[in-house]
Amino acid sequence: MLKILLSLFLISSVYSQTQRYEVKARLESDSIETILKSISPSDFGSRRIFILDTSGKDLKRNGIVVRLRVNEDLSYDLTLKIRELAYKDVDAAFFAFKGFKCETNIAINREYSACSFKVKHHSPVDFNVIHKALTKDQLNFLAQYKPNFQIKFKDLKVKGPVISSEWELTNVEGYLEMNLEYWILPNGTRFLEASSKLPVYDQQNSNRFFEVVKSLGGDVIQDPESRLSNL
Repeated sequence: MLKILLSLFLISSVYSQTQRYEVKARLESDSIETILKSISPSDFGSRRIFILDTSGKDLKRNGIVVRLRVNEDLSYDLTLKIRELAYKDVDAAFFAFKGFKCETNIAINREYSACSFKVKHHSPVDFNVIHKALTKDQLNFLAQYKPNFQIKFKDLKVKGPVISSEWELTNVEGYLEMNLEYWILPNGTRFLEASSKLPVYDQQNSNRFFEVVKSLGGDVIQDPESRLSNL
């Protein structure tokens, strides 16, 4: 029996004064393999995702996320995200950095902003000193927009992993390009996240995207950010 929780939300992303949009839907299911088989995805890529936080989840409580994504060759991305920070409130100089972006997230019953700073590291990840991998520019970003937040980064714990596999689909329903990401959480929970980028906000195309995802069955839930809340 297929048990699906569907979370749909719209992300409007602003990069260097250019506004872009991405529609996303999340599905939790006991039959994900059947869904994947029916869609026949290709261009598979796999990685492990970790969240860094203190034992008391001090970063989460202060609207800060430090996310580590480790690729198959052990190279990795380290992202620092600050929630409830709008692009209009950010110094324009930060947008010059590759990997910096701001997003306005519009969920079913609320909207919120976030800005993130991702840095790619081509050397193998060393979990023993991962807290030292945040760059000076990332730490300056944190200090500027969370000036009252004090933490010793050596106290951060690595939480995870979440196993993530990703596919790219083209010509879905004759026009959509869609990404699928398959998540397996440490507690065994599995779900798919589908997303599609739009060059401009188009309600008709957004609705069509959601219809494609909803055709698999499911119920709308309120919180699109809940997927990693238990780490």
